[in-house]
Amino acid sequence: MAEDWLKQYGYLRKFLKTHPGINIDHKTVLIPVKLRQEYLQLMDNIRESFIRQFLLGLLADCIVTVGCFDTARAHAIQTISLEYISVTGEVDEFLTDPGQVTSRIVNSNLTDLVKGLTDCDSFEADTIVEVNARLEYLLGLSYEKYIVLTIINMLDVKEVLGVCLPKPTAHQLVKYSPVVKKEPPRAIKTTILKLTDEQYPVLGIPDFIISASKSDKYLGFRSNFIRPHWFASEYNSKAEWCCINDIDSALSQELSLVFFDKSADGLAMIADAELIRRPDLVITCQAQKDWMNEKKIQKLNFQYNTIKPTQGFFVISKEPIDTGKLEGLNKGIRVLEVGFDQSRLSPIINAMNQLKIA
Repeated sequence: MAEDWLKQYGYLRKFLKTHPGINIDHKTVLIPVKLRQEYLQLMDNIRESFIRQFLLGLLADCIVTVGCFDTARAHAIQTISLEYISVTGEVDEFLTDPGQVTSRIVNSNLTDLVKGLTDCDSFEADTIVEVNARLEYLLGLSYEKYIVLTIINMLDVKEVLGVCLPKPTAHQLVKYSPVVKKEPPRAIKTTILKLTDEQYPVLGIPDFIISASKSDKYLGFRSNFIRPHWFASEYNSKAEWCCINDIDSALSQELSLVFFDKSADGLAMIADAELIRRPDLVITCQAQKDWMNEKKIQKLNFQYNTIKPTQGFFVISKEPIDTGKLEGLNKGIRVLEVGFDQSRLSPIINAMNQLKIA
C-alpha cells in the first residue's frame, strides 16, 4: 500500500479527532457548516493524491483519446452542417470530462472509508480496480466512436439520416404475437448524428445512415446490436438475409456492422425478430494493449466464420501490434494498427469505395 495518499488521510483523521462536533458513522456524515470547507478540502487532497499515485497514466491516455474525438467531432459538425453529435449518456459524460468520472468513483469509495465501511488496504485495492475497469470500458467505447467519426470525415459525407421507431406499450412488449407483422421504418434526413441508437429494439435499425458526396451508395452503421422483438411485414429483396438464430451468438457489442445500399430506405431496417441482413463490413476496435491473445483470436475467427461479411472484417488496434501473437487468425480478417493516424484507415475506405451494388 502506497503512503502518499495515506499521509493526506492522516491529516483528515487528525482533523476529525480534534473536532468532536463532527458526526460520522456507517450511515451518516454530518459536518458543521463552519468546518465543512476545511473537511471538503482535506477530502479533495486525498482524492488528488490517490489519482496522482495510481491513475494518472490511464487518465492521461483517456484525455488524449477525448481530445482526438473532439477534433473529429468538430470537423464533422462543421463540414456536414450538423447541430451536434452524441454517443450515449455515459460516454458523453466521459467525453466532457474523464477526470470527473474518475473523481466520482474515488470520492464514493473514500466516503465509505471515512464512514468505517472499509479499511485502507481494501479502499486502495478496490478503487484502483474499479476505476481502471470503468475508464478502460469508456476509453474503448470512445475510441470506437472516434474511428467511426474519422471514417465519416474521410468519406466526405453530404447528408446524415436517422430512423425513428415507434415506442411500444407495455402490452405490446408482453403480448406481441409473431402473427402481427410491422411495416419497415423509413429513413429521414437529420442534422443530429447519434453514433449509438438507444431506442427500444422493436426492429433492428442502423445507428445512422450517411451518403458520401463522391458515391451513389448509402452506408448504415450499427454498433451494440440487440436482437429485435417484432417481425417485419417485408424485407429489402435486393439484400441477403439470414436467420438471426444462425449468427446471433457472434454479434457481440464491440462489433460495428456496416451495410451498403442504393437507397436510404433500403437500409432503414437491418433486422427483425427472425432475420438479419448480412453485413457488408464488420469493424471492431481494440483499445487495450493486451488484447492479442489466443482467446481473442478464437473469438474473432468464430465471428468471422459465423457472420461472413461480404466485403471484409477489420480489426483496428489503438496500440502497436505484435504480429507473433496473431498466429492462427483467419486470413480473411485484416488487422490495422491505427492509433490516431487516420491514413491507416485507408484499406477500409478503399473497401467501401470499391463496393459494387447490384
